[in-house]
Amino acid sequence: MIFNKAGLWRHAALVAVAGALVSASSAGRADLIKGLSFRAGFLAPSKTTARRIVDAGAPSLGLQYELPWVPRLLNGEHWTSSISADFAYTERRAGGSRNGGIYRAVPIMVNQVFTFEEQNGNTPYAGFCLGVALTGGNRNNGEGFTKVPTVGSFGGGVILGMNWGTKAYGELRYELYDKHSSTFTAEGARLVFGYRL
Repeated sequence: MIFNKAGLWRHAALVAVAGALVSASSAGRADLIKGLSFRAGFLAPSKTTARRIVDAGAPSLGLQYELPWVPRLLNGEHWTSSISADFAYTERRAGGSRNGGIYRAVPIMVNQVFTFEEQNGNTPYAGFCLGVALTGGNRNNGEGFTKVPTVGSFGGGVILGMNWGTKAYGELRYELYDKHSSTFTAEGARLVFGYRL
């Protein structure tokens, strides 16, 4: 195997980074995952083409990470910035009055929320989000299934939530997206429950 000089430096840098991560203390590792949370919930699209496939809501799984170094649009100690990515997916067979098909959406949002004063151990919060959602799948048009291409749409929305202690939280979001000639959009309500590590 032949290595050039740049390849050797790359390998040396990777080994140094791996060694630093392995030798880091447990407190150092805890700082890396501070602000990381796992999320699960439902996406209920508001547009008719997606609702024909998604009866009540498409189940979703995702991650959220708080970003203390990102400049906040609104300053203050109660404002928090984070980035979240969720994957919603549902598949439905055609039958009766329902159209069959596959619906998938991946909303990737930058969130900014204001946390209010604690009340009985719980802290409510409210905020807004901006980002992009990738949507696609396939649908039954009466003559068979047609592929719906994956399209990215820009959008934003509002967030209302509650922190239960320091680890668990739940939030309701409503997001609007640019249609951008897409058959499916992720526009609608999302109910999300999360757990911080």
